[in-house]
Amino acid sequence: MKRIIVFLVVLCALFGSCKETPTTPTTPKTPEKVYPKIDTFTASPATIAYNSVVTLAWTTRDTTHAVITPIVGDVDPTGNKQLTLTETTTFTLTAENAEGAVTKTVLVTVTPPTKILPKIDSFTASSTSLTTGESVTLSWATRDATRIVISPIIGDVAASGTKQLRLTETTTFTLTAINNDGSAAKTITVTVYEAAFILVSYTKGMTSYGCPVINGIVRNGTNRTVNYVMITWSAYNSNNTIIDTANGFPADLNNIPPGVSAVFDAIFFKLTSWSQISKLTWTMDWSNATGQRMRQVRELKIR
Repeated sequence: MKRIIVFLVVLCALFGSCKETPTTPTTPKTPEKVYPKIDTFTASPATIAYNSVVTLAWTTRDTTHAVITPIVGDVDPTGNKQLTLTETTTFTLTAENAEGAVTKTVLVTVTPPTKILPKIDSFTASSTSLTTGESVTLSWATRDATRIVISPIIGDVAASGTKQLRLTETTTFTLTAINNDGSAAKTITVTVYEAAFILVSYTKGMTSYGCPVINGIVRNGTNRTVNYVMITWSAYNSNNTIIDTANGFPADLNNIPPGVSAVFDAIFFKLTSWSQISKLTWTMDWSNATGQRMRQVRELKIR
């Protein structure tokens, strides 16, 4: 018996106290918060032309709600969206869950459209010098215009065309071509002179020294006495080039009362035959008692 007690004492000495050591209870670990994550958010292509399509694509994790602003709105946690854009836009993707939210942005650059301005190819008048009551024909051609206006008098017109008018006063016409990108304008002035000299008659002949000559009669069609008159004739060849001019200012073309006629002669000294002439024009300059200068231009067919 003593031997057993001694043996137990030795064991307790070797292995420590024979009393039971109490255990400390463990505290449960708090779970980690899981925040949403945006893995990718891209735009393809990142630069587009005006009014072209871009594709947005995204992937997220641990997301309960996703939204893209502006334009798009609520989206699935992963997906793609095609959009047509007309201006540079920065898109923001927001991924959310109960723990919080994260965002990511992507820029889409939109190159502005190339402006196409309207063009006026031509705007002409059949004559820029008329006598009161005579007609003129305006002609025009335009491109890339949505509206064309001729002012004054005429108003809206087609992209190209002609318009005949009878004028009683000098008028500056403005053709304006318009579209969404801008406008273009061109003007032309038609000068209207007081009804003046009337070419009553004329004959063509040859001088004794072999030059073409015009003999004619003009009448003062104004209501004023004319103090100065000069008639200039221009001869054109078949290429519409002036090949000679002839002036007529005899004494009886001065101080002509209203309604009175006068005679004139005009000689083309550089020419030797009427066959050289395809067209004639005559220009008459005069002044009245007040010193007002006038001019009238006419084309005369050869006969």
